[in-house]
Amino acid sequence: MKEELSKLRRKLLMLQALGNSVRLKVAMMLYEKEILSFENIYESLGENVNKGELAYHLAILGVGGVIDKKMSKYVLSKEGKKLLTELLEEYDKANPS
Repeated sequence: MKEELSKLRRKLLMLQALGNSVRLKVAMMLYEKEILSFENIYESLGENVNKGELAYHLAILGVGGVIDKKMSKYVLSKEGKKLLTELLEEYDKANPS
């Protein structure tokens, strides 16, 4: 029971971290590209965010357990990739082509 509650709390933290359009875009970019530098992410977002804001959003994603930083590059965490896969599958079920 405690372990299930702990998993649920982690999932809720990740969902909370994804609850912003910039953070969701960053997570989706990492889902598609797998590994990106800060500059790659910044350039892909265009004028929607400045570097300070991007650093803030990346920190929130990191604290939320959605992404990891490896050698100055960002990747989805194992749990982050799993959650995004689940969310995309649910979206596809709810919105068939």
